[in-house]
Amino acid sequence: MNNANLNHLKGLHACGLATAAEFSSGFLLLSRLGIENYRLIMQSLEVEYFYQGKTDARAIYELSDEELEEGIVHPLRSQEKVNFECKVELRDKLGNHLCTVKSNWQIKSWEKVSFK
Repeated sequence: MNNANLNHLKGLHACGLATAAEFSSGFLLLSRLGIENYRLIMQSLEVEYFYQGKTDARAIYELSDEELEEGIVHPLRSQEKVNFECKVELRDKLGNHLCTVKSNWQIKSWEKVSFK
């Protein structure tokens, strides 16, 4: 763990944890959907903290094929945009649950995006 990731209490920065979760969900969505096909905009971010991180932490987001199809791909066939919530739990290397982050993404086909 790098000291640059620590706050004044020698714990992991709260916003750093939130950013790790937001990045992991956004990266997975774009890699599954295709950055050339869809535009993502984070609509909101909600974080609930449980335990102060003192060791390395991990943000892992998983999305099944069914969740992708039912929550995003299928609705976009009949809607211009979809709002999709990604829930990410962050844990330290000891398994402590540091926080849960909910990133709400607005997803839209590039064909539906207007550039004014």
